Amino acid sequence: MEERPALALGAVGSLPEQGAMHPARSIDFHDVKGVVEQVLARFQASAVTFDRAEAAPAWLHPYRYARVAVEGVTLGWFGQLHPTQAAARKMKEQVLVGELYLDQLYKLPLREPVAQEISRYQPVRRDFFAHIGPRASHG
Repeated sequence: MEERPALALGAVGSLPEQGAMHPARSIDFHDVKGVVEQVLARFQASAVTFDRAEAAPAWLHPYRYARVAVEGVTLGWFGQLHPTQAAARKMKEQVLVGELYLDQLYKLPLREPVAQEISRYQPVRRDFFAHIGPRASHG
C-alpha cells in the first residue's frame, strides 16, 4: 500500500439556510469540488482537470468520484466514501472524502498574493423578506 503525505478532506452534514433563495441543503460532491478548487487557486496551476482517467482508490464510491490532475499528473482524488466503507463504520449519511498529494501540490509555484481595496459598502447576507409572514388577506 502506497503512503504519501496528503491533505485529507472530509465533509458530512448540511449547510445552513442562507435566506429564502438558499434553503438548507446537504453537502454534496460539488461543495467538495469547490474546496479543492479553492486550494488550487492558491497555486499557479494550469490545465487543471477533474476526470475519471484512472480507476478510483478502493475507499471511493465507484461511480461518484473525480481525479484531480494538473497537466495530466494526478494531484489527488475526492468523492463519496465507498458504501461498504461507510457501512463498516455505521455511517448513515453521505460522507464525502478526498486527498491531495502534497508532494505534487508543492511542486506548483504559489500565486502572488494580490491586495484589494475593501469596499465601503459591505454586502448584506440576510434576506429580509424571508422573515416576513404570509400576507394577511383583506376579504
